Amino acid sequence: MKTTRFIIAAVAIAAAVSCSKEGFNGETGKESAKIVTGEMTKTSLNGKEIHWTSDDQIAVFDNAGVKNVFSIIDSNGSYASFSGSVTSGTTQIYAVYPQNLATSASGSTLKVNIPSDQTSKAGSFAEEHNISVAKGTKVPGNEEIAGVVFKNVCGLLKFTVPAYVEDAKSVTFSSNSVIAGELTVDYSGDVPSVQVTGASKSVTMTGSYPAGSQFIFVLAPGTVDGFTVTVTTEKATWSISKDVDVVLEPGKYKNLGTLEFEQASAVSASAAHTYENGILTGTDVTLNLNIPEAAGKYITRLDLQVKNAQGTEVRTVSKSNASATEVIGANDNWPYLPYGTYTVTGTYTLSGNVVKELGTVMFTSEKPKYTLKSNAHSSYTKYIEGDSESANECDPMVIASINSATPSISETILNNSNYIDIIGAYEFTLNGSTYTESSYTATAYGPNSVTAAFSFDGVEMTDEANCHITGLPYTFNPSSNDSVNAWSTSGNIKWNDSGAIRLGYNFSNWFASEKASITKNFNLPEDINIITNCSGTTNGTSAQTTEFRIQISGTDVYTITSGKETSKVQFDSGDQNSTMTNESPTVVCSNSRGTSQACSRIASLMITYGNKK
Repeated sequence: MKTTRFIIAAVAIAAAVSCSKEGFNGETGKESAKIVTGEMTKTSLNGKEIHWTSDDQIAVFDNAGVKNVFSIIDSNGSYASFSGSVTSGTTQIYAVYPQNLATSASGSTLKVNIPSDQTSKAGSFAEEHNISVAKGTKVPGNEEIAGVVFKNVCGLLKFTVPAYVEDAKSVTFSSNSVIAGELTVDYSGDVPSVQVTGASKSVTMTGSYPAGSQFIFVLAPGTVDGFTVTVTTEKATWSISKDVDVVLEPGKYKNLGTLEFEQASAVSASAAHTYENGILTGTDVTLNLNIPEAAGKYITRLDLQVKNAQGTEVRTVSKSNASATEVIGANDNWPYLPYGTYTVTGTYTLSGNVVKELGTVMFTSEKPKYTLKSNAHSSYTKYIEGDSESANECDPMVIASINSATPSISETILNNSNYIDIIGAYEFTLNGSTYTESSYTATAYGPNSVTAAFSFDGVEMTDEANCHITGLPYTFNPSSNDSVNAWSTSGNIKWNDSGAIRLGYNFSNWFASEKASITKNFNLPEDINIITNCSGTTNGTSAQTTEFRIQISGTDVYTITSGKETSKVQFDSGDQNSTMTNESPTVVCSNSRGTSQACSRIASLMITYGNKK
């Protein structure tokens, strides 16, 4: 096939620049550009200009549909001259830039290919990717084809990644529409007509891109039906999807502005009061965050604030990372959050010191749950609490600590000045009447009730203390009978100051046989375990024995007998455990016989509480 060498003087038409900053589906703006000569760059975007360079090549299809490669031989401003060969007799040529993306031609129909891999530098489209076509007529005998104008057939899509996206390695633009691959260009008219015949729905740029880089993709013209931008860095993968249409026109580009990838946000918050061994110690606030994986890897600081309905800041958190669940615990000033509504707001800082808002969520701190314990007590109160030691240290006729009560709330809360308005005053009643003194001395055995009332944060609690006066612990006084619930006596009884009460001594009758006894009644609301301890002497005679006996609720707990020919017998019962019943709460001490000499002497008698079972 005979070929003839031609020179083509070409001019490139630059893409118009969109002024749109953020509106994904706004009108495409236009901005004029010009062709200039550059020596160090491929034909690519440099600011608003397109550069021809000394190694540029174009594909020239001749009348036979043969692809011929023409190389640049000269450039001057918006013009360049290319040299190459075509089939002899060619009168009509079609040219494609860049030559490597032109695949075939049939008459005025050209096949070109938009790569799905568009490796480029930041701020420009990939070199030798912005496809342009031109046509020209060859005049026989004239090597030069003048006035050849290249026109863009692709759309350019521009966007910027945020400053917090550092060290991007790849950026992918994908859609539900075909955006790359083969294009069929019909250049039979004055303006090229483009039909998308390829199949690629995604285009990827790879390289090394600094934070805040701008990217320009060369894409097939038409309407992009929704899109996703995915940026892969060394740490993570950022992604954003928009269900919007983006219209791409040949020779123009659309600016999506700075993309905002999915960020962390506050989802919900809740409050839970905290307890330790049943004591109200404070309130924890739990904040639930939605943290996309990529954002989580770039968060360098988290700052949270909790405020009450009055706008008072009650909690803060500052930390170097963030988790999906953040517990904002108690602090010294506000360990407890009173009943009411609160807000949580906050910010987080991404790499590059980019600060983002988390948003605001509300929550309610519920009313507290606590108990109140009246500290009022009699000896019986301590016994039923299982503290017999303390019970036996009590005055048997006194109700103590009447004006004292303990709520199950920590002292750090009760002594905190921030809670003055929610801590109520204590109120105390004794047997139904208001009582302000700390103690009360009863005048009779029997039941007594002390009630304590207290309010905290709108919740009132009461507690009733069973302060029964049983008469225990009991210590016998040999010198005189008791003034409260006195002993009843039978037979000869001698109270004296010599240190012992005598039971049964008869001055006038050597052979008297009258039994002597003393009986005391207590007052019990239930059966009680007691300990009895008694000491003294018992005297028999040469003719008679004498027996000393102690009975609790009708049951013998201790006996001792002095035999005939026996003078004084000293005894010490030691601790005798028994049960005093509420049906018969009695103690009986008796001497079996009374004569002019026979008798028993009680030097000491103690009845105390035993361990409650």
